[in-house]
Amino acid sequence: MSNRACLSLAAVVVILLAALGADGVAAQDFDLVITGGRVIDPASGLDAVRNVGVRGGRIATVTEKSISGRQMIDAGGLVVSPGFIDLHAHGQDPASNRLQAADGVTTALECEIGVWPVGAWLESRRGRAVVNYGATAGHLPARIKLMHGIDAGHTALPTKANEAAMKEAGPSPAYSHQAATPEQIAQLQTLIEQGLDEGG
Repeated sequence: MSNRACLSLAAVVVILLAALGADGVAAQDFDLVITGGRVIDPASGLDAVRNVGVRGGRIATVTEKSISGRQMIDAGGLVVSPGFIDLHAHGQDPASNRLQAADGVTTALECEIGVWPVGAWLESRRGRAVVNYGATAGHLPARIKLMHGIDAGHTALPTKANEAAMKEAGPSPAYSHQAATPEQIAQLQTLIEQGLDEGG
């Protein structure tokens, strides 16, 4: 290779490196850039002011270098961190999800009580939740279904029939005050397994 060709190749490499920057990503190739925030990443232990570049819904770079993108957010004086997972979220409706998101919650799970039927509950959230969602196939909702015929999805599946049936059950309902028979225990196991199969 001639000296002239080597110099031309070197010039191209220098131009490419300048365009890509030290972290190997194009300087203006981001959908979203969050600048000047205190970035906290528990996985790596990072706790410092950085700029974050997002491309295709994923973090592409976290850098001290100046970067830009189609949408810019100045996070000076704010914390930028991974989303929080709320394992005990009874508020499983759009209004609650919006408030959770404002607090940094990106996943809200109904894991304390759970729901039944799980499949119908998941379907009721599809396309309506602004955060990730999920629920356990709970023992308590399975007992409510077995002993009162009520679909217990906390606030996700309220119906007048369910509300009326719960009122009729009185202050000492069977699901919370009556011991299950061996036959009912077997039925409960079937209901809970169904909930697991549906995605609980």
